[in-house]
Amino acid sequence: AVDDSEGAAGDPFGGAHALRSRGVPILSTADFVAQVRRTPELTLVAGRIECAPATPATEDPFTLAHGWTARMAGRGLLHPAALLGRVTPVRCPGRYAVFGYPGAGNVLTHNLIDDLFARAAEPAPAAWTFRAGIAEHFFQSTAARVRAALAPLGPVTFDYYEKEFGRTTVYADFGGGRVGLVSQIPSLRYHGIRTFGSHAQPVAAAVNYFTAAGAPCVIAARHPCETLLSFANKVGPSRAILDRPSFLAGTVQGMSDWYGHVLRNRDRLFVSRYEDIVARRADRLQELAARLGLSLSAGEAAELFDRYLDRNLPESVSTHFHRGGTDKWRREFTADNLQAVRRGLSDEVFTFLGYDVPEVADLLPTETSTDERVLNRVHELLPTKNSHLRLTGPYDLRVSAADPELRASLADAMDDPDLHALLAAGSLPADPPPDPPPDMPVARRRSAPGG
Repeated sequence: AVDDSEGAAGDPFGGAHALRSRGVPILSTADFVAQVRRTPELTLVAGRIECAPATPATEDPFTLAHGWTARMAGRGLLHPAALLGRVTPVRCPGRYAVFGYPGAGNVLTHNLIDDLFARAAEPAPAAWTFRAGIAEHFFQSTAARVRAALAPLGPVTFDYYEKEFGRTTVYADFGGGRVGLVSQIPSLRYHGIRTFGSHAQPVAAAVNYFTAAGAPCVIAARHPCETLLSFANKVGPSRAILDRPSFLAGTVQGMSDWYGHVLRNRDRLFVSRYEDIVARRADRLQELAARLGLSLSAGEAAELFDRYLDRNLPESVSTHFHRGGTDKWRREFTADNLQAVRRGLSDEVFTFLGYDVPEVADLLPTETSTDERVLNRVHELLPTKNSHLRLTGPYDLRVSAADPELRASLADAMDDPDLHALLAAGSLPADPPPDPPPDMPVARRRSAPGG
């Protein structure tokens, strides 16, 4: 700690007087700087990281201390979150991870598991809560830095979501139809999430982490054809969407990649099928409860089915159980649709999940439509691969926007040395981001991380 004899200006970390009263060695600013400069192997970890969701980057305690140390001693601080990946995870009762491809009934599965654990009502250990707080503080510092970087582009509202394990995507709406995405931002937030539910691929790094933490990993599964139909319906009129070869081919490829991770990690995953839930199979729900370390009677299972299959999900997610079904694909798929699925998705995926491999003979008569009604807003504004731009550098970020001018502005904004210095202070997750498409445009970063 640094001597606070000069008041706040001389005590950028805060609380030196409290530390002194507990016998913590206190160095003067001069001695601290000298020791850091002559001891290159010394690791500096910030001791003050409080950052509320609305805190601007200019007032973030970690950012201030990091910058001060970099200026005075020639190198910055590590954020305590950087240590989370280097220690054994603390086990927490009621912790789990659900992975599900979009349209597979993820929210329904997530809510069922939440309800199961709510019956046990075991509190989180203090050690886990402490680490969770550190992870959340780093996320809030990162969010503050991103807000500051994008502020010059105009008034903006943000949404954050974990599209990939260990990576955050920022959805930025500047109004007037100007929206963009910044993706592949390194994130350590999963260290502080007790109930992890995501469309992220169940990659080995994710399964390894949650398994080591004693958190069961569950796959929310649904017949791949039904999943594809449900996902298409979220984008726009399903028949019109499925008639678009680019959408169908891209989505089937994404599904193939996603389930490839499931097959490679199958021994550590429990598959919960949407069809079994809709069919009110108490035995399967009891198996899920057992995998979570819980017990569930047939009567309790029936109560859960009554609650959630009557669509009484929380209001914020009520639309996720929209016209639930298990075989609508037979009526809406064309032979071409099904053949595209069969070309892109291996038979092993169907058999592992317990489904018959679909055949054209399974289809029911349907009418082919060329309906081109307006699509969902985000997909309309981010329609093609040409709207993506890869930013190379220590952190391989991606920006997306249909408007070329906005896309270029986002790229410039994310070329922010302060943001990259902050990410370095939290340590980049070990696994690199997935390889981008070979034809994705590249913008090489002009700045270098500072601190």
